[in-house]
Amino acid sequence: MANLQHILEDLGFETMSYSGRGMYGKTCLAIRTESNINLFNLGAEVAQSTLDEDEFVESYPDIFHPKMDSFGLGIVVYWPNIEYIKDATEN
Repeated sequence: MANLQHILEDLGFETMSYSGRGMYGKTCLAIRTESNINLFNLGAEVAQSTLDEDEFVESYPDIFHPKMDSFGLGIVVYWPNIEYIKDATEN
């Protein structure tokens, strides 16, 4: 089954582990971008990429509920309920 991390990487995003606001050290899946990102368009891209697959993405409803943190010149988009898989590209 495809997972969000694989799909984001296939779309050209570099994924990472991140602990966002109020997560108290718990980590999750995240991407970093240098500019403001349209979360609706990102969700639509992810959904479109799953149309040709036999199964839907894991945690499908969670893909439409990311959070964002801003750091000076960059933005981190993260999904608190989706775990980052360290070696996802090796599976």
